[in-house]
Amino acid sequence: MSASQFAYVPGPGKGPCMALTTIYLSILEHLDSASGAVRVLSIDLSKAFDVITHTSILDACNSFQIPLQAYQWIKSYLSDRKQRVKLGDETSDWIDITSGVPQGSVLGPLLFCMTTNKLSPIRKNSTIIQYADDITLLHFIRNPNDDKLHEEFAHLEQWAQSLSLSINRNKCSVMDVVTKQNLVLQPLPNVHSVSHFKLLGVMLSSDMKWASHIDFIVKKASRRMFLILNLRRANSPPDVIFKAYCAFIRSLLLYSFPVFCNIPAYLKQRLLRLEKRVFRLLGERTDDFPSLFSTADRICRRVFEEIARHTDHPLRRFFTHRTSRTRCTANLHPPRCKTSRFSESFIKYSL
Repeated sequence: MSASQFAYVPGPGKGPCMALTTIYLSILEHLDSASGAVRVLSIDLSKAFDVITHTSILDACNSFQIPLQAYQWIKSYLSDRKQRVKLGDETSDWIDITSGVPQGSVLGPLLFCMTTNKLSPIRKNSTIIQYADDITLLHFIRNPNDDKLHEEFAHLEQWAQSLSLSINRNKCSVMDVVTKQNLVLQPLPNVHSVSHFKLLGVMLSSDMKWASHIDFIVKKASRRMFLILNLRRANSPPDVIFKAYCAFIRSLLLYSFPVFCNIPAYLKQRLLRLEKRVFRLLGERTDDFPSLFSTADRICRRVFEEIARHTDHPLRRFFTHRTSRTRCTANLHPPRCKTSRFSESFIKYSL
């Protein structure tokens, strides 16, 4: 499976958090090395899981050279599917289904990822990150001659058409992260140019700051506080209230924390104030409960330990490798950074 696919694929470094961290660190790495720009193109595929053809899926299975018995089983799984519509006492005729992967199945998302596996950019200064049907293209620019995003977009449209998919330009967006002020970038026709957008549940901004994301998750978490209040009114034990807080609120605050672990102190205080509200409702000593950022720190350190263990981890390329003279085999160190934003990002956990 392509290394650009982060969904429904076994192996280290997969999932939405790693996809987002790869995107964010890639942007910071480029801007840290020299001034320029990164154009972040978010692609929306219209009803991708429903319209991808069974022929394309079976062709992809052939390209993976899976065993004949497995291929025949998948072919049988997709064949002879029918559907009809019933409204009251009226029923339509049966029609054959020749496209789409079965929704809610375990095999469906994997078949989709196999079918879209060959997607790759045509320019060396572009990178594609996929999470199922969510496609993000990063276009790295040093000077105006490097800006070939329109060619990449045309290539994406041709690729989509080859699989009977369609790109909805009205729902696509491009966000330009620019550090060279006199750099003129070409707009994409019929594609919205935005200063921030939500990607896999995280708000990314063109200024590479996290105020909009913290606003987003604090407002969402505040709406869930009624659950904690109701548990308190019901005289639930403190450990039950804390578990409910971790499940419904803290999980939201810490989602993909390795991406925005470099948030400044004033944004950390906003998250801590929300947690203090919960701890006040507990009404007893909270020393036994781990704090928000101690938990966040453990999450990031576990991720780095996984990177150190697996040489094929997608985040490993952001660290330098040095052979140790001790009995330890190898150490990972952060690269040399020119900007504090890059040095304070997730790579700081290698120290």
